[in-house]
Amino acid sequence: ILNFNDLMSKFQFFRIDYLARIAEVDSMLGQVLDTLESTGRWADTMVVYLSDHGDLHLEHGQYLKNALFEGSVRVPFIVKHPEGKEGQRIDTPVSLIDVFPTFLEAFQCPPSADAQGRSLLPSLRGAPTQEAPIFAEYHSNFQPASSYLMMEEHWKLMVFHRQSPLLFDTRSDPDEQHDRSAEHPGVVAALLEKLQGICPVEDVSQRAMEEDRLQLQEWMQSPLETWRDRFIEHFPDAKAKDLDQLESWANPKAP
Repeated sequence: ILNFNDLMSKFQFFRIDYLARIAEVDSMLGQVLDTLESTGRWADTMVVYLSDHGDLHLEHGQYLKNALFEGSVRVPFIVKHPEGKEGQRIDTPVSLIDVFPTFLEAFQCPPSADAQGRSLLPSLRGAPTQEAPIFAEYHSNFQPASSYLMMEEHWKLMVFHRQSPLLFDTRSDPDEQHDRSAEHPGVVAALLEKLQGICPVEDVSQRAMEEDRLQLQEWMQSPLETWRDRFIEHFPDAKAKDLDQLESWANPKAP
């Protein structure tokens, strides 16, 4: 277990690395935009700047991306379109699944019957953006259970497999410090029903767990040094009982 000084030292390095990467991306993006201007292609080029996830900086005691808190799921989404309305800011939440339909319409391609999401091109042109539920799921080796997100208007529900959900009011509590699930059971029920309609939590969680089990079994059978040695190398504080429990989970005995 890291003490406070070790933790802060590790976080400081991570923070410096994070800022350095931002500066690097900014420089490379600047080269692309300068080239568009110098070649006369700026006016007729669509530019989209976004990310697949953010990073937590010790919010909720976490860092990197391994959670569905706002620091991880709220990402930059900046679009320059030849027909776009300059300088507008859209506060209505949208989703990454809206990007593909937007590209299809922007380049006058037939819509895809299999595509999820909606085109945001009307919004870029200045039309009001309609509210739509936001969904996300996350299955990580850095957390003990699959997690899911369902957001509508200012309500955000975070669901953890076989655990109590969390409900946040992102309008009055943007830092997600106060769980409102006990105060608003109706909101929880409504969002949970919509979540289950998109993604059956129990079934999907079980499938993710079985996939993890298969990958762990393959890793344990690697021809390199024993998996226990490699595990201790990455997690030096692990005890023998932890490894026994991991092996028991990966290879359960038949009843």
